[in-house]
Amino acid sequence: MNNAGAGPASSTLGDWEGWRRIIEVNLWGVIHGAKTFAPGMIASGRPAAIVNTGSKQGITTPPGNPAYNVSKAGVKVFTEALQHELRNVAGCKVTAHLLIPGFVFTAMTAGARTEKRPAPGRPSRRSTS
Repeated sequence: MNNAGAGPASSTLGDWEGWRRIIEVNLWGVIHGAKTFAPGMIASGRPAAIVNTGSKQGITTPPGNPAYNVSKAGVKVFTEALQHELRNVAGCKVTAHLLIPGFVFTAMTAGARTEKRPAPGRPSRRSTS
């Protein structure tokens, strides 16, 4: 199960660092997970499933957060391509599936993850007292 989600607000002409972070987490997290575990799953010869969490926003692409939409649309396309490739591996018993949840109220959707994180090796600006 590859479930990755970051979604600070974005705009098409806005902060490119935010875009990079969203795509690294949401899309590359899923790609890295599949590429790390799929070869061993295939080699085992046993039935198995890879489930990637997308979002309905990757399909409906509503206005308001294009970086998130692009990242989750990428998860959809990656999962479809993965399933196609797995079907064409001789003897493969591994399948790929896309989980598409609707809106879920979480700390992320409430804005708790929109604060900027410090660069590696730099202390947080939050008070620890």
